[in-house]
Amino acid sequence: MRASVRLSPHLWQHDKPHMLVEYDSISSVNIARSLDRPDLQVIRAANNDGLIRKFKELTRRTRTRTPSRTRQPSKGSRYRSLSPLSTTHSSRRRLPPRGLESRWKNDRYHSSESEPESRCVSIPVKNSAPTFLRTQVESGSKDKPAQATSKDKESSVLTKIDLPKVSPILRIPYVGEIIQLDLNQLEENPVGIIIMLTAAEASQQLWMIVAAHYNSKKNVESARKVLEAGIDVSVRLGRTDTKPFWYLLDQINRTSVVPSNKECSGSVFPTSRSTIPSCSLRLPEGPRNAISPVKKGVSPEIQSQLNKLQEENKALRSKLASVMDDLSEVRIGKRRAEEEMKEERAVRRKLESDLKHSEDSLRRSKRMEETALEHIKREVESRRKTEALLANNEKTQQQQQPQQDLLLQLKYLLQNVSHRDSASTV
Repeated sequence: MRASVRLSPHLWQHDKPHMLVEYDSISSVNIARSLDRPDLQVIRAANNDGLIRKFKELTRRTRTRTPSRTRQPSKGSRYRSLSPLSTTHSSRRRLPPRGLESRWKNDRYHSSESEPESRCVSIPVKNSAPTFLRTQVESGSKDKPAQATSKDKESSVLTKIDLPKVSPILRIPYVGEIIQLDLNQLEENPVGIIIMLTAAEASQQLWMIVAAHYNSKKNVESARKVLEAGIDVSVRLGRTDTKPFWYLLDQINRTSVVPSNKECSGSVFPTSRSTIPSCSLRLPEGPRNAISPVKKGVSPEIQSQLNKLQEENKALRSKLASVMDDLSEVRIGKRRAEEEMKEERAVRRKLESDLKHSEDSLRRSKRMEETALEHIKREVESRRKTEALLANNEKTQQQQQPQQDLLLQLKYLLQNVSHRDSASTV
């Protein structure tokens, strides 16, 4: 028996969502009436042009209300905003953020790609054990299945996440610069990228990214070469944590070797049955005696080789001991040389300070000598001037001496004349 339930178009006046639901049986209608929950009133879109046209006519009659102020959508309104049936009235009861998830734990929410305008949510439900109300809008013909129910075209609406696109550009730091390399342009022979990563001393992440790229391109040999080169570079640079390389190499080996083993495993048992001959053996009845383990003897050749190896081992150990003794003596000599060098360094610093003081005193003595020479020069010049004056005085005196003699003679003559005159008068 088929029942059809249609909601009246005049319900938009009461701020109710327009629903056009068809049920397969009366029991499903009764269950829908008993539950009467807005989060369960979900329909599945189908390729029914008449149904979609009716649905659009109903949605066009919905009254649009302009809010007084802009409000940021909350987490609870995220589920309601996905459906065109929801309105902006503030008095509507909000659903909890995880209400649908708590009700339908393992169910997926899908939207039909063929009908982007309807934006209806489809819920795939198992017919064996229904746990909630199942509502479905069927198309006119039952033979033609709806395209929205195909798994290849279903996409979740409530759990849709815009994942960022992975960039194929590999950034390699080299000598303070960043070298950008496109992974899609790598050659099949990984020699060039190995040389570049080795010269840049790249980190483990870059090596593993390149190896994973080669593995994704089904170039297993190149991926192995890249990983082996990365392990060698890490060991040479002293990086002890090489486990990620080995994990990835093991995964690559498994993915490349296991399928071939599976292919050839079916032919192992028939070939073994054909090659191994059948034989019959009658075992004795009764308990078996315990078999004592057989001791394997050592051949004389192996014993001689072992003796030689032991002698070489002893010689190497004695040589190692002598080398260690020499090394300890060298260390002691090095410490003594360091102490002597410290003492010589102290003496050198002291001599340098004394030399500096002597140089300062020499500079002072040179300055004093220069001043003394200047004084001496001045005294010599003054002495020469006085000597010249004395010489001039002596010359003048020598020139005046005959005149004085003449004057004395004249004086003496005059005295004689005066005495003669006085005597004559008497």
